[in-house]
Amino acid sequence: MTAPVRDVKSKRYHLLQTHGDSWVGSFEASASSILWGELFPEKERNFLRQVLQEGSQNFGIKDTFQLEYRIAWNPIAKQQMEARGETLDGKLVILIHGYTGRITDSWGWAKMVKPLWKQGFTVCLLDMPGFGRSSINLRWNAPLASWQHLDAIVLSKFIEGMRFRKPASLVTYRESCQSVLRLFRESPHLVSSQHALIDPIFTLDDVYPLEAPYGAHSKEWIAEKPGKQAIEFDKFLGRSKTFLWTIFTGTSDATCGREALQVVMRCRQHLTMRICLSHVTKEFICESRAGANGASLNAHVLFFCKYMRDRLAAFIAGVEKAPKEIPPWALEVSSTTTSSSLGSKSLPSVDSPAGKAREFNALETVQEVAEVLSRCTTARQESRPGSHASAREAALFCITLREVASFAGWAVQAEDFVGQLPQGKLKKHSGQPSLLPSLCLAVHLHANMARLWN
Repeated sequence: MTAPVRDVKSKRYHLLQTHGDSWVGSFEASASSILWGELFPEKERNFLRQVLQEGSQNFGIKDTFQLEYRIAWNPIAKQQMEARGETLDGKLVILIHGYTGRITDSWGWAKMVKPLWKQGFTVCLLDMPGFGRSSINLRWNAPLASWQHLDAIVLSKFIEGMRFRKPASLVTYRESCQSVLRLFRESPHLVSSQHALIDPIFTLDDVYPLEAPYGAHSKEWIAEKPGKQAIEFDKFLGRSKTFLWTIFTGTSDATCGREALQVVMRCRQHLTMRICLSHVTKEFICESRAGANGASLNAHVLFFCKYMRDRLAAFIAGVEKAPKEIPPWALEVSSTTTSSSLGSKSLPSVDSPAGKAREFNALETVQEVAEVLSRCTTARQESRPGSHASAREAALFCITLREVASFAGWAVQAEDFVGQLPQGKLKKHSGQPSLLPSLCLAVHLHANMARLWN
């Protein structure tokens, strides 16, 4: 049984001298109590302890801002930063927490550090003013109203202070999506083309406030206003060539954000190519408490399933497009080609990326090959009952099994296993000349299983 963590170890205290004998203090959940919780397996825990560092930036706008952040440096970017004071070709992604609810500090994005870091990013988890250890004029409890009207300027100052030549990508949650949209409008040169918004809370009036011109009738102006705001929304998306993946988990707070985006896409229909709306359940993305047993203070982490972590990291990197619909087999995927090789014995669903793009040499027995092939034929037969094509495909896969197995050096196992397959379909369809081109493709299955479905 795991021993409970002592109360003193679950907290981290901070003291700061303001002037003379005046001190200010704060405390937060310690890194040990968070990383040693059950949300982080041993490999991920060791990775975060090794690469995750802390940093801070100070700058002045109207007041003096002290922004704290956690960062996982890309090795090449870190070398360039230490040698030159800036990075020439490094990629930066900034993840920002929400301003209300449970995910209100940089630890909320801890589960996304490793997938993004593997895509070559320097991953920055930012604490906005008044959250975590970030402060305004050394006030850790700075109210949101004191700086929210300056949020776009705060973010632009922070991005410039990171000294990356390339523009930054942003992943935001809840109210911080509003801050990022204002940043897009005011400083499009600082942002890249791929961004993700999770449960965005904003209205078009928050991002593009428009006042009625003199003499305008209230009813007519109310009817025209969304269209004018959609035009402004279209301008910055086109100017920065931005693609947005907005993910909704079903929370009632994000209804206003979904309605605002739907209005924009309805008024400017071509924006459906740049804005992707995805709806998921709590099984895919949820807020989870991170902390060791017995800790009196726990942080909360945004927990992603394996499929969502890999898809989100690949989208931000520009490797994949955002999926408009999340398939039902996504929760079954235990490993995908995005983050690791596929050598697991457990076979995923036939239509999953793991089932389609699985490396052929990772299938160790003929039975595993047959199971993948039978799942595909079964799925196609169920989707097209009574179709002669599905019967022909079933025969094709039965025949190619012998060719595949013999090519990989499994001739003995192939003979034993193919002998157990229905011979009626083999005899009925084996003589059709239309199957010969497909049989030739079996030779190449050892390099890429995905060709079988193309």
